[in-house]
Amino acid sequence: MILAALRAPLATIIVMLLSMLAMACLALGIAAPASARPLIDCPLRNEPYSIDSPLIDILLNPAAKAAMDRANPALLKDLPSFFGGTTVPTFSVILSVRKAAAWRNVPPEALVTVAPMSTVCRDH
Repeated sequence: MILAALRAPLATIIVMLLSMLAMACLALGIAAPASARPLIDCPLRNEPYSIDSPLIDILLNPAAKAAMDRANPALLKDLPSFFGGTTVPTFSVILSVRKAAAWRNVPPEALVTVAPMSTVCRDH
């Protein structure tokens, strides 16, 4: 490689040196971080529960699930495990309360009664 570089034009030598420098930086881990901001583990962690919350968040919090059961007992009753499970993979990760209600043919006006759920705090 060095002998070939000696016979190559200056531009080729510069490109080769820059490539080797870039590989060395990556190997040593001194490449610039993608983001200077700290990552948030869950963007919804400080938000109250709502009918647009992921269903799994409701199912994992006993207080939120109890509030949902009190407000609309038919919504979670006999929900198939692939929709209402809390062990991944499960559709409850991508299914909101609103979408679960639509799938269960719960009328939209019944979702208004789920409002007490918004007073339940998320665990941090």
